[in-house]
Amino acid sequence: MGLVNHVEQILNLYNYYDGAITVDRAGVIRYYQNKRTDINTLTEKTISGRSLFEVYPDINPKNSTLMEVMRTGMPLNNRYQSMSNFKGEQYSALCNTYPVFEGEKIVGAIEIFQYMEDIDKYM
Repeated sequence: MGLVNHVEQILNLYNYYDGAITVDRAGVIRYYQNKRTDINTLTEKTISGRSLFEVYPDINPKNSTLMEVMRTGMPLNNRYQSMSNFKGEQYSALCNTYPVFEGEKIVGAIEIFQYMEDIDKYM
């Protein structure tokens, strides 16, 4: 089963999310969905196949939640992140990050996010 098939199964569990990003073991973006281009203008077409660290210059292998879940095999839930992309756009999101397994081997990670702008409206 390919990494993208895992993504589709996981996203079917969520009723509301603003986007999702999936990376392989090397940190290469294999899937990206962004429903809120009014907040963040990145699209799958512009970043698919690029390094996570190139797209998000503030992120590195030590502070990346995606890389952390691949190292530990443990999900991270409701993690607040503030980031900026290579275009200089800054935003905050509430993220849930999960390792993706094929058998017992971790093949990547997926992060599902909701921009904080929307969360603040409902709290």
